[in-house]
Amino acid sequence: MSGTAGALRRTQIYLTAEEQEALAALARQRGKTRSELIREAIDVLVEGSSGVTRKERLSAGRGLWASRRDLPDFAALRSEWDRGRPTGR
Repeated sequence: MSGTAGALRRTQIYLTAEEQEALAALARQRGKTRSELIREAIDVLVEGSSGVTRKERLSAGRGLWASRRDLPDFAALRSEWDRGRPTGR
């Protein structure tokens, strides 16, 4: 959603000491700034409240790769994987 395509506006938020520490640790772990992580979290929150369900998003992508010819035969791969499994499920 936001990315950094548009001009960024400065804002101020209040965090507890625990929130600050967790955010700083996560930023170090992911190699991102705290601001980037906060923007990503806002994007997830906004997208999640858009009213579009996960099922609707998945349905919209159905058949997306149907015309691709460079992919392996997934049915054959799956049957190879299933050969070693017990069948009494």
